[in-house]
Amino acid sequence: MSGMQQYFLETERLYLREFEPSDVDFIFKLDSDPRVMEFIRPPSKTLEDALFTYEKILHTRKKDISFGNWVAITKSTNKIIGWFCSFFSTIPYSY
Repeated sequence: MSGMQQYFLETERLYLREFEPSDVDFIFKLDSDPRVMEFIRPPSKTLEDALFTYEKILHTRKKDISFGNWVAITKSTNKIIGWFCSFFSTIPYSY
C-alpha cells in the first residue's frame, strides 16, 4: 500500500478501502483459486484475466456510485484478506 492510505470505513478489526492498481496481484491470487471461485465464475487463468477484472471493478464504480467494490485489510497485520461489493439503495427492502 502506498503513502497515506484513504479508508472508506473502519471497523474494530478491519479497514475498508477502494481498489488500487497494486491490488491486481491479490485479485489474481483469489480469482485463480478454484475453491474461491467455485460458486462465482470460472477461475482466472492469467494475470491478464485479473487485469480485466480490475478494470471492470473500476468501471463499475465510475458508472454507478451506488455500487462499490472494497478491499478488506486487517488492522492487526495490515494485510489484504479479501474484497467484496456493496450496493446502496433507497428502496426499502421487505421480507
